Amino acid sequence: ELARVFAERPTDTRERSAVLASIHLDDGPEALPEMFVPTNEARTRLDAAVARIGEQHITRAEFGEWLMQRHGADLARTFAEQRVVERRAVELGIEPGAEELAQRLREDEQYLIDVGFGGDPERWLKDLTSRGRTAESWRRDVAPRSKHELLAEHLMRMRGPVGEERLRYEWEERYGPGGRNPRVRLLALAIQPPREPITDPDELEAYFTAEMQRLERELAELRKRIVEDGLDFATLARRHSDDPKTRDRGGEPVGRFVLHTWPAVVQDAIGALEPGGVTAPIVLPGGQVLLFQLQEHVHVPFESVREALLEDLTHARPSRVELRSFVYGLLSDDEVELLPGLRAR
Repeated sequence: ELARVFAERPTDTRERSAVLASIHLDDGPEALPEMFVPTNEARTRLDAAVARIGEQHITRAEFGEWLMQRHGADLARTFAEQRVVERRAVELGIEPGAEELAQRLREDEQYLIDVGFGGDPERWLKDLTSRGRTAESWRRDVAPRSKHELLAEHLMRMRGPVGEERLRYEWEERYGPGGRNPRVRLLALAIQPPREPITDPDELEAYFTAEMQRLERELAELRKRIVEDGLDFATLARRHSDDPKTRDRGGEPVGRFVLHTWPAVVQDAIGALEPGGVTAPIVLPGGQVLLFQLQEHVHVPFESVREALLEDLTHARPSRVELRSFVYGLLSDDEVELLPGLRAR
């Protein structure tokens, strides 16, 4: 009965994976240099081998057929968008130089390292190696996308001057709603893990409660030293704060303090302060207790920074979201049609 069931039912993912794992390739797969020849040359060399799996060589036509069957329909719009960007760039005489493309690749590489690997290039290289990749193969793979984005950015900049709506949006992003924003310092204390692991839920809750109360008392004492004894908030923040992003800056955040992103209890407490005032200790979920000091209310009129904003936005690299929206807008929804030839051998 078991043999019949196994013979009749479809295989599951685990069984398929086991079969694939049992197919051992002593040597391969390997991409050959022919895989990376320029597109205009590749079109006339469909019978050339672009990859090797064991002793079997795969031609460009064979690999292309697999790609079309597997990914063709899904990538049709992406392909069309890239083609229209390339065509319009040629019409306008836009052609990034080798150094500009190399600089963009360096920027993209550094961004990936900073965001994904804490700024540590060795961690990035180790991750690539674990997946059978190298830095050079990564650069080769992302180069077409980087060039496409660079061409699209040039096209965006040729649309004309940045509009007033975009300028005002950027103004409020940088300087707050209506150009008004509080300058605030903060001092944060955070609960530290117990020296010995606590497994009992009641004991853990008791530890958490006791630690929160202790942190509140510490911050109440620090507040008293600021308000009554005249000690400098920034000095105490550098000495006591557990927040690494603001501690070395005397409790001041990098960039503007975005008040509306904080919980209502923080917004209300800061809103009730006069310049120089300090909040009572505020307990936040996650094991933090904080003090805030309002330094001043800053108002930056739009006209005072309009020209600087225009200069920045004219030359700044657009975000991927802005770029994607621009490229998507180059094609109407009915301009991409899949024809039977996509599936033809």
